[in-house]
Amino acid sequence: MHRPRIAIAACLTFAACDGPQEDAGERIDAMRGATGGESSIVAGPAEKRGEQMDRALESNRSAAMADGE
Repeated sequence: MHRPRIAIAACLTFAACDGPQEDAGERIDAMRGATGGESSIVAGPAEKRGEQMDRALESNRSAAMADGE
């Protein structure tokens, strides 16, 4: 009974992890004052851009793995 709950918790945990570009963007936004600091839940423009870059990189990695590269 607990296995589905553990699986869901693990998925949510991994989904919430920031990639390296998003982390860098978060720091840039904090330095520029675009958000309330690194602990802010508001995503600034550089963080959003970084998240898009992380997703694109992950998508490219997945495609390369599917192609057998």
